[in-house]
This record gives sequence, structure tokens and C-alpha cells, in this order.
Amino acid sequence: MIPIERHQRILAPVEQRGAVSINELTEILGVSHMTIRRDVSKLEEQGLLVSVSGGVRAVSRLRGTQSSGEKHAAE
Repeated sequence: MIPIERHQRILAPVEQRGAVSINELTEILGVSHMTIRRDVSKLEEQGLLVSVSGGVRAVSRLRGTQSSGEKHAAE
């Protein structure tokens, strides 16, 4: 599978569910953790997702969220 295909197959469940674990992505794609991490790094550089502990999260889910400090500062 070429990288662009893997990237699409990584983004699909992330966009659908908001977050996916690295372990789940390795099972879905049938590739190593290192391959997933390299692909995630490239997708993160493009601003398409965010790497979190043990997985990845959709950027759109993070944009709508404010920290409690930001909420308080806005008031």
C-alpha cells in the first residue's frame, strides 16, 4: 500500500470517530507501529490530525474546544 492510501485509511476513522488508537490503526492497516507513527507525523505536519498519547485525534474536534483558562479569559 502506498503512503497516500495509508493516509486516507488513517484519516477516515479519525474523522468519523474523532479519535483512534495507534494499536487500532496498525490492525486496520496491517502495518507496523513505526509505519503508523511516520504517517501520523506527516499528517500532523499537514494539520490534518493531532497526535495524542497512544493515538490520534481529529483537528476539527480540537478547534472547537477551549481550555478552562481560555473560557475564563473570554468572560
